[in-house]
Order: sequence, then structure tokens, then C-alpha cells
Amino acid sequence: MRVLKSKFLFAFTIFYGYSSIKRGFIYVLTYLSIPLAELFLIYIITHGTFVKFAIIGGLISVMANNGFSSIGDFVFLRLESRLQDLLVATQIGPSDYIIGLMLANLLYTLPGIALYVILSIVYKVINLMNFFPLLVTMILLLFTTSSIGFFLASLVPHTRYGWGLAGLLSSILTIVPPVF
Repeated sequence: MRVLKSKFLFAFTIFYGYSSIKRGFIYVLTYLSIPLAELFLIYIITHGTFVKFAIIGGLISVMANNGFSSIGDFVFLRLESRLQDLLVATQIGPSDYIIGLMLANLLYTLPGIALYVILSIVYKVINLMNFFPLLVTMILLLFTTSSIGFFLASLVPHTRYGWGLAGLLSSILTIVPPVF
């Protein structure tokens, strides 16, 4: 069994996650616009009756968007910056690379996750009984959507298609089904 390169994971998370937040915090807000808009609409339309479902749906949406948005990042790093070509010559494996980008995107979405966790606590959606199953489910969702993102990104021929595919897939799988 291969051991993950923790120094690479930390460096890549700082390089691609923290630096993105530092350079453009406004993107964090745009990342949350759809889940927060749907939360607001559900709150207004149902007069707060289904707000607990909307909070869990928003948390699911943020985590799924995290993985699906990595499609654009993987395509950009593969086709434009050629980072994958550079990493082939090192001892960094595909799992290190995928988990590094997943952690970078997770760091990037931590404000949104924190907001939904706070809302979950305020509206008593999360308690000690369902915290750990919810945490495991969110981690599995993050790994699954990141894996789907990496697989689909390997098939995309041009960078501009990657960003579009990420948005389309995210919308199809988090808005169309009854996630909220």
C-alpha cells in the first residue's frame, strides 16, 4: 500500500486553496450564491416549514459542487499549466494529486461549509446522534464527486469545456433532483 505524500498535500492545498481565497475572496461568495438563494426561496415559500431540509440540501449541494467544480481545475492543470505532466516525473501519484486538489477545494469552500454547519446547529438539524453519520456521508460525497470530476476531466479536450461541464453537472445533480 502506498503512503500519501503529506508534504505535497499540504503544499498543494496552500498553493491552490489558500492562495485562491487570498487573491479573490469574492469567488467564495459566488460559490455560495445558488445554495443560499435556494435556502432563501424555500424559507420564503414554505414560511420556514422546510428550512431544515433546505439546510441539509445546501450542505449536500456545497459538498457536491466542491467535487464537481474540480473538473475545471483538473482540466486547467492538465491542459493549460501542464502540472500533471510535471508530476509524472516525480513520485507524486494520482491519488496524491486528486486528494491534494480535493483538499484545496475543500479549504476554498470551508466558509460555506461553516455557514451551513452553523445554520444546522441553530435550527437543531445536527445533534450528537446524527453528527457522525452526516460527517461520514459528506466525506464520502466529497470523495465520490471528486473522483467523478477527475474521471470526466480526463476526457475533456479543451479547458473551456471543463468549466461548462462542471457547472452543468453540478446543476443537473444538485438542483434538478430533490436535494433540497
